[in-house]
Amino acid sequence: HQGADVNGETSWGDTPLRCAAREGLEETCRLLIDRGADMHAHDGSGTTALHLAIQQRHKHIVQILLDQGIDVNLRNRRGETPLHLAAQADLEEICRLRLRAEIDGPVVWFETTQKRHKDIVQILEDQGADVKVKIGMGEIPLDFAVEVGVKEICRLLIERGADVHAKDEIGVTALHLAIGETHKDIVQILIDQGADVNVKTKEGATALHCAAQVGLVQIRRLLIERGADVDVED
Repeated sequence: HQGADVNGETSWGDTPLRCAAREGLEETCRLLIDRGADMHAHDGSGTTALHLAIQQRHKHIVQILLDQGIDVNLRNRRGETPLHLAAQADLEEICRLRLRAEIDGPVVWFETTQKRHKDIVQILEDQGADVKVKIGMGEIPLDFAVEVGVKEICRLLIERGADVHAKDEIGVTALHLAIGETHKDIVQILIDQGADVNVKTKEGATALHCAAQVGLVQIRRLLIERGADVDVED
């Protein structure tokens, strides 16, 4: 209708473009943008048309918004970028689009490893995400993968350059974490990849100490076979 406000909002903060993006209406989205619709408009929760298109799995709408130059750094009130949402929902095709904002961000790495999304981890790395990035208390993505026990992601991260010797702020390494979580297979992977079996935390705890605490006899034997110093054991 002539004179209609393309950026007019409903009482709950919806705009025509946000409605069209949510419903997957490709031609309507194009028309609204051509007529000056604000792509960056958001509701009270900070949700934009791009967030909505991803949540509804409308890849073609995501592509239109990206082609029109929408800001991929926009966060909702929960601090989530569009890429965060795509990673959370395991949307491989959408993750392959130009959602490269914050690819090294802690939320993305945490979500993809905690939810065991190996394919999304692969995509992030292919797009240049830093597998050595320090997160939170100094953890690296490998630490997250170790904690949840996903062997395939651990191997992938190590193959892509993750440092098996990296320590967090209290000196804990991936090997300490794997033992603490009783992930025997991952302990084996880390040792095979050269993890230091005598590494200590800031409090002096070694891998052997950790194995003794959780009662992992097989891992203690493996550590000793690989050169762990029994003289520093409690």
